[in-house]
Amino acid sequence: MAFVSLMIAVSNMAFSQNSASAAEPEPPPGPDRFSIIAVEYTAFEWNLLRWKNKAFVCKVVIDHEGMPAPEEIYRDCGETIYDNWITQPPCNVNDVSTCKGYFAVLIGSENKEKEISMQLAPASVWVSLEDCEHVISTSTNICETKPMLVFRGQEPLPNETIIGIGGTYDGQSFMCDDMDVCKFRIPETDEDGVPIE
Repeated sequence: MAFVSLMIAVSNMAFSQNSASAAEPEPPPGPDRFSIIAVEYTAFEWNLLRWKNKAFVCKVVIDHEGMPAPEEIYRDCGETIYDNWITQPPCNVNDVSTCKGYFAVLIGSENKEKEISMQLAPASVWVSLEDCEHVISTSTNICETKPMLVFRGQEPLPNETIIGIGGTYDGQSFMCDDMDVCKFRIPETDEDGVPIE
């Protein structure tokens, strides 16, 4: 009776090697997929002026209605002006001669377009066994017959397809081109199994 043992460790939709090879650098979990899209928005331009002499301090451009947020003042005007802006005392608009710090004036708005990147859902691979008759008297990772290892690729994005599945089995490369299902017969192993990536 031939015994086949299979050890598969799944990590982030990829197979990782046994921890015994800790000295070797681990490969990244897979390519990150992004798409660039164009988005229309309205840009609002504000000027920050001093209460004291109405002198221009800086320009703030934001993509929403309403006053600029503190982080937008910091981004466009710098740390010093930001620190003064958020710590200045409230101003009595009925008597601005005593006001200290800055005030914001809306200058205008303009329709614009900007590009943003979106992270896309990753492809995934599902692993299963075919033709594995489990040995009843031991754990469930031992097959009595030589099983078939099956990898099924899944592409969540429309208009995209899996064009191949590849990896290594016990250090030996395998590749299934032009398909989203990859099958191969697993050779016999000892009780420790073999790494699959």
